[in-house]
Parts: sequence; C-alpha cells; structure tokens
Amino acid sequence: MAYHKNKEINAAIAYALTQGWIYIKRKGKGHAVGILRCGNEDKCHQKSVWGTPDSPQDHAKDITSLVDKCK
Repeated sequence: MAYHKNKEINAAIAYALTQGWIYIKRKGKGHAVGILRCGNEDKCHQKSVWGTPDSPQDHAKDITSLVDKCK
C-alpha cells in the first residue's frame, strides 16, 4: 500500500506498521501528511510524517530509528 510518494518513507511507514505502530493520515493543508503513533500505551511516542522533507532518506531513517527505540 502506498502511504507516501517517496519509496524510502513509504517503506519506513510499512516497517512501523509491522511493529505495531498506527498510521493516521492527516486531512487538510500542512507540512505533515500523517502521524505515526506507537501502539504501546505505556509509552507515548509519535512522529509526524512530512510530505516534502529536505532529505527523504534521513526522514525515513528517523522514523525507523524511533520505531526501533520503542521496542
């Protein structure tokens, strides 16, 4: 499924979902096209998913890094 137009960010979102995270697509205007939230209620991690980040590769790494830290 395509969550984002960039393949690296799309793969990072798909990875987060396999780890129990929830993706919420944002409606309306703004830089964030979605929000990822961890499924663990004891921890309250979330990450905005930007539509046009300066470096898509770095943004994807930031997403996977946060997901890995939340385990």
